[in-house]
Amino acid sequence: MKSYTYILALMAQLCSLTAMATEIETGGIRYDIDAKEQSASVIAKGSGEKYEGDIVIPASIIFNNMKYDVTAIQKQAFYNCREMTSVVIPSSVMEIGAYAFCYCNGLTSIVIPNGVKSIEIGAFWGCGNITQAVIGNNVTTIGSSAFAYCTALATVTIGNSVESISDGMFWGTGLVRVTIPEGVTSIGGSAFYGCLDLKSVTIPSSVTSIGASAFYGCRSLTNVTIPMGVEEIGDRAFLGCNLETVTSLITMPFHLKGKDDDYSPFAESTFATATFYVPEGTIDKYKTTVGWEDFEFIEEMEGEPTDRVCAKPTIHYQDRHLTFTSATPGAVCKGRISDEDIQTFEGNDLMLSAKYTITAYATCEGYEDSEIATATLCWIDATLLSEGITDDEDVVAEIRAVPVLIQAEAGAVTVDGANVGTPISVYDLSGRLLGSAKAANGMTKIAVATAEKMVVVRVGNQSVKIVK
Repeated sequence: MKSYTYILALMAQLCSLTAMATEIETGGIRYDIDAKEQSASVIAKGSGEKYEGDIVIPASIIFNNMKYDVTAIQKQAFYNCREMTSVVIPSSVMEIGAYAFCYCNGLTSIVIPNGVKSIEIGAFWGCGNITQAVIGNNVTTIGSSAFAYCTALATVTIGNSVESISDGMFWGTGLVRVTIPEGVTSIGGSAFYGCLDLKSVTIPSSVTSIGASAFYGCRSLTNVTIPMGVEEIGDRAFLGCNLETVTSLITMPFHLKGKDDDYSPFAESTFATATFYVPEGTIDKYKTTVGWEDFEFIEEMEGEPTDRVCAKPTIHYQDRHLTFTSATPGAVCKGRISDEDIQTFEGNDLMLSAKYTITAYATCEGYEDSEIATATLCWIDATLLSEGITDDEDVVAEIRAVPVLIQAEAGAVTVDGANVGTPISVYDLSGRLLGSAKAANGMTKIAVATAEKMVVVRVGNQSVKIVK
């Protein structure tokens, strides 16, 4: 009986240990294993060791003959890893923890894949050499100061599921132009504080509040348009901006702190010298509303005010079907597909490209047409499954080709459809390597830094020119 009781106790202990998290290291990366969830998360190396060089996080690992999906990067996992030069995050990762990449000054770009849903506070704080960042389309929450003090960060692509621009999110970055996607409802306090090079910001119609000091000290910002739905502008929101024009699409102006208030959203010089445009038929309202009345030069715009613009469509290809999707309800996508093989020719030899250029835009009643989305559909890695003619003289040997959809915009190249593990590289027209990665499950994004309108994308052994 005692022996039986002992065995039960031992089994209980073993079960308890199994349920506990286990730390392991494989492939040069340390993980926290959750046996119950069959998942793994990346953690810091510990004992003073730091990650170095090019880090490729796998989508899954094998431990004790069990597969564990890599679903998270824990807080401070790569903290102060200054010798780490690049990192590839798989689409299996859903969360990036607080200060996960803080002070990783060796990084020059970051692509956050579509699998990620949340980015915690200060995740990329102080990564002073990152020039470009791409935030995936499934990210909904981004913690405060996530990219603060990324002083070289010049361009960012913000995914269309982000709900708010958090406090201090881009504090002190080198951003030049920013398009905030439709769906964002608030711009947090000090979100773009001290972005000295910021020349242009597009604020969507979904925004209802602009936080205190949101654009404080953005000295290169010379004009701003305030959407129709904004109900609150925080203290000193645009102080330190050299605004030449301010456009308000608000039809029912609310009270604002005026030029004599130290906490006014605008500088005294803005009230005195900027041209202030208001919707047609509202000039009298503005001239009699506290704060707005302090603008010296108020002019009415002609026509109905509109800041509603259709969301730019996304383009996908699967099973011989192209699909176009806009986030704007009721939007219809229109466009053009050009086949480079449909052309006149002269001579006895014509190279077939098997390449289509696709352009599309979204339209909807009550909205302005969206920006144009462009993609290239091509077939790569064609290989003969058998050579020549088969036994049946009328049947040509079957050819295997992989359809791949390639898109280039906003500082990134995306490749959809390439086989897992296929090497993908992006070059400028002079042959300089701009970025590279290996195809993962789903869409692969590569951040690229170039002002050129055309790049060369090499997928496997084949290269395609892509217009950005």
